[in-house]
Amino acid sequence: KEIEAALTEAEAQLTAAEKELTNAGYDIQFGELEVLTQLSNLQNQISIYEAGLSGAKERAATIEAEFQAAKNEAYDKLEFARNQLDQAQQFLLGLDNAKWYVNTRDEALLGFEAYETTAKRTAALSLIFPWFFFLVSALVCLNTMTRMIEEDRTILGTFKALGMTDREIMTKYIVYALMASGIGSVAGSFLGFALFPFAVTTAYRILFDMPDVVLSYRIGYALPGIAVAIGSTVLATYMTCRKSLRVLPASLMRSKAPKNGKKVFLENFPAIW
Repeated sequence: KEIEAALTEAEAQLTAAEKELTNAGYDIQFGELEVLTQLSNLQNQISIYEAGLSGAKERAATIEAEFQAAKNEAYDKLEFARNQLDQAQQFLLGLDNAKWYVNTRDEALLGFEAYETTAKRTAALSLIFPWFFFLVSALVCLNTMTRMIEEDRTILGTFKALGMTDREIMTKYIVYALMASGIGSVAGSFLGFALFPFAVTTAYRILFDMPDVVLSYRIGYALPGIAVAIGSTVLATYMTCRKSLRVLPASLMRSKAPKNGKKVFLENFPAIW
């Protein structure tokens, strides 16, 4: 029995040893496969690195060739510049002593002087023409208000006969003149600041190279003009109303008598007239 037990134990140990040997063979095979796989990957990486190294060598050779070409070209340009510098130095040595001419901007730039002269003339005209226009507008307003008041002569007489004061009667016409001159002056100032600078610069561009004009409303120039226009119109209306209201209501309600006839200048010469 002891022998059989020993044999059975030995067989069991032998079976276990065979299993371990078989497992060890499998491990060896797996290890060989893993080593072969890593070896293949390393060979592939070596091939990739060798291809990259070959491309890098080719690029390095190309860059070296380009560098040599650029270097040779730079040396050629440097040599050419040195020759030009030597020639310029020889030319300077052969010149006489230099003479300096100092001119002002007006003397050197004829176009600037012409533009300055034109601008001064325009500035001088801009001081005269506004007063001329103000005078014409005042005469027109005086004539218009005079005719309107003369046409309303009967109405003025009726107002006075009804007991209205001269101040109340004049207020109507003064307010009318104030509104008309105020609206016209403001509208005219906007139109003038937009139209006249554009027209003047357009005319000057025929002779000069000028930038685009920047249009802006100059309140400092507009207010005095509006004040003069309104003042002249209101003053003309006041003077006309005051002159008409000095007459008695009965005379105002009658039509104004025509002026006496006068001889013309040619009537003094019977042989001609």
